[in-house]
Amino acid sequence: MKSIKILLVLFSLGVMFTACENYSDTPVEYSPIFPLSGEWRVRITDESTGDLLKTTAGAVAIYVFGTYNTSDNKANEMWIRTTSSMVGGLGALRGKISCDVPGLSFGGTNVSDISVTTGATFSITDGKVSLNAITMPSGVTADKISFRLTTSKVAGKTFLFEGFRRTLWNEDESYSSF
Repeated sequence: MKSIKILLVLFSLGVMFTACENYSDTPVEYSPIFPLSGEWRVRITDESTGDLLKTTAGAVAIYVFGTYNTSDNKANEMWIRTTSSMVGGLGALRGKISCDVPGLSFGGTNVSDISVTTGATFSITDGKVSLNAITMPSGVTADKISFRLTTSKVAGKTFLFEGFRRTLWNEDESYSSF
């Protein structure tokens, strides 16, 4: 009886060791516009005054901003949009712009702003993503985004957007001193 138990244990161990298969990691499929795509936390500067836009409570206004690929997965176009309405008369923003993935740049002129039905347009210049450019309070390194925006909603003004790829670490969520 004792020898049967030993044989069963040895057989079970043999099955366990020979049944294991080593699978390689599944390769990550990125969108054709990665690393330009992402969720960003941005602050906005009014270039005519040099002032950062602030909330009604007087704090620096930080917005979540998204850049993402188009449904046809083109490598030279992307969507850009805010997730909420911005202060300073900017409201919400959403439109399809051109991008250059190898050059880490993007922009567009007289882009239809489909976040409103009034026929508003916007232009983006100097759009740039810098990889691993900001050390966050959490200690991780994040990518930086910056661009200039003019919009028909606030005629005659240019706004500078600067921010970082969202890390979702608690200590990074309110960071505005980059």
